[in-house]
Amino acid sequence: MTALHRTLRKGFEKAVLDYNMIQEGDRLLAAVSGGADSLTLLTLLCGPLVNVPENIEVVAVYLDLGFGEKKRSAWRRLEEYFRSLGCEHIMERTDIGPQAHRPGQRKNPCFLCTRQRRKRLFEIARQQRCRKVLFGHHRDDIIETFFLNVLFSREISTMVPKQEVFSGQYQILRPMAYLEESLIKKFAREQKLPVVEETCPTSRISHRRKVKQMIAQVERENKDIRGNVFRALSNVKLEYLLTPAS
Repeated sequence: MTALHRTLRKGFEKAVLDYNMIQEGDRLLAAVSGGADSLTLLTLLCGPLVNVPENIEVVAVYLDLGFGEKKRSAWRRLEEYFRSLGCEHIMERTDIGPQAHRPGQRKNPCFLCTRQRRKRLFEIARQQRCRKVLFGHHRDDIIETFFLNVLFSREISTMVPKQEVFSGQYQILRPMAYLEESLIKKFAREQKLPVVEETCPTSRISHRRKVKQMIAQVERENKDIRGNVFRALSNVKLEYLLTPAS
């Protein structure tokens, strides 16, 4: 195990312990998009862990969103990687992407694509008896989502590491909430993870990419910006927010 692997594992386990995410006997669904983030999540989850219960089962689920023909070699490499980790896996081709980008839906295709993907993941979670669904969202995703919600949704909110959904029937878990995107990308290269090329036509012009660029620009003047924003999300002073008069 490399020094970087140990660093990421430490942050992963800290989030799991801080939010009491995983218990003995859990059957977990790991959502794998094929990107570096979700593949790192799966690698850490299926690798040697110190402070996480060992008696757990992991089901990796990969949904091809249908943005053109994926190379057969990419599909095969993903499947081989799942097998090498020794986890159950489900791979499914869908038309979720094209449906979200069809004429008349172009105003917010990302929302529609995400909603349909989540819907299918939870259908599979029910079929596979998995109460907990894990996503590869990291610290930078949480920071960017905060700005996205403020700037475009007119609310102060973000992703949370542990979230009850469907009246508590399921939980969404983000055990990489403390990990930096740059280290995750570096780990993916170091481990030669079978990353699938991003082919979504909206990815390069999305609001998230614009927010990412905005943060990067400010960070050039102050390298502590990301850490400051992340800490601010757990240091909320409600008395200094605007609230309707009673």
